[in-house]
Amino acid sequence: MPDHDQPADPNAPRHVPAAAQWMRQQADAREESDAAPRALLPTSTEAPPPKSLAEREQRVVGGLVGNRQVTEGLNDAEARELLAWGVDVARAIVGDTAGLDDAAAEDVLQRRVRATRRLMMSVGKAVNEPDAADEHLDAATQQAAVALGDRFASPPEADLLAFRRRWRAQQGRPLEQIASLRQLVDSSTRHAS
Repeated sequence: MPDHDQPADPNAPRHVPAAAQWMRQQADAREESDAAPRALLPTSTEAPPPKSLAEREQRVVGGLVGNRQVTEGLNDAEARELLAWGVDVARAIVGDTAGLDDAAAEDVLQRRVRATRRLMMSVGKAVNEPDAADEHLDAATQQAAVALGDRFASPPEADLLAFRRRWRAQQGRPLEQIASLRQLVDSSTRHAS
């Protein structure tokens, strides 16, 4: 099974760095997101962040919203719920690049946004493949650790066990399952002040 999440384009010339290829893919995905719900794109009543942060956020969020693979197999309501979570994670990642020059920011963004996409895809698979849900949920929490970086601490074993019981009890109710996993991850995440 091909890994559709790799930054390298096999048709690209060898001299183009993987980071540059990834930036091109993000820009292409952002262009595809024009039909995406505007409620998921950056809006704020506060003073706008510095232009470079706003541009990073628009590109990253647009790329995430425009990537159909992250919501594959989910209906519209489920996809919106998962995308809303993914967009929140992406915005936090972009916020973590404040003060970094573009090259350093791209190093952070590339790795952590890829993990966010993988987290979202794992959630979709866990919803749609109940017999393999444990495997996909393990992958989701591993990707959450990468996406959220130092702010994420693995949940205590008792919380994980309670979550898995809740997930199984919510089978057939994907919106509740997605909300439960988000709650578990959020409760294990230290939010920036």
